[in-house]
Amino acid sequence: MQLSHQQYTHIGQRDNNEDCIVSISETGVFAVCDGVGGAAKGEIASQLTCNQISDYYKSNDTTNQSREEFNKLIQLCTNTLKRYAKENPGSSGMATTLAFLKLNGNSAFVAHIGDSRVYHIRNGEVLFQTSDHSYVNELVKEGLITPEQARFHPEKNIITKVLGTGNNTGKADQTELNNIIPGDFFMLCTDGVIEVISDWFISTIFKTENSVGFIMNEIKKLGEKFASDNNSAIIIKVKSI
Repeated sequence: MQLSHQQYTHIGQRDNNEDCIVSISETGVFAVCDGVGGAAKGEIASQLTCNQISDYYKSNDTTNQSREEFNKLIQLCTNTLKRYAKENPGSSGMATTLAFLKLNGNSAFVAHIGDSRVYHIRNGEVLFQTSDHSYVNELVKEGLITPEQARFHPEKNIITKVLGTGNNTGKADQTELNNIIPGDFFMLCTDGVIEVISDWFISTIFKTENSVGFIMNEIKKLGEKFASDNNSAIIIKVKSI
């Protein structure tokens, strides 16, 4: 499998950047984490989680990703955060979101916790996207607001499930995608990117003929100019299976 990918992270209109990125293209592993704002040590939670993921996939043969194997990894990440919180006073409640992708041939393993997302896009059409663990997404599911209204809702930052040490720590939603073909795109991103891109943007920019570099440049321009939050993304294009 040949992949083309680029990544970026930007602080947005924040005092510090709590986002973190993992890209291990040779094994098809990609992840983005967003330390939970307002919680203790959010930037450390995201960094520790990314470090654990990177170490795990560089040390283990996980060609065929299983749900059981991924659950084991999540438990390792949770234990790492709990250990840090125990050893460092003031870190209680530390947490992060996680958006994860593992590509292998014509299949993809996707997992997420929180409101960072994974998209599978084919020539401008979103074939799959993760469903946010957030208060506003619950409102969308109940038909009380539209997805467009959710982007600008005053309570859009309330997350209902995270990877961390607090009471709202939960299991990752996991999905297996098949029939991946050359020309397909994947995007992993934090909510700062979601804030500035629209369905129209995705349908217009993620065309098969466009390069990863072109798409990333367009997203970066929007994020750096308009995002109020940290904004980070990984764009992957499948070159061949």
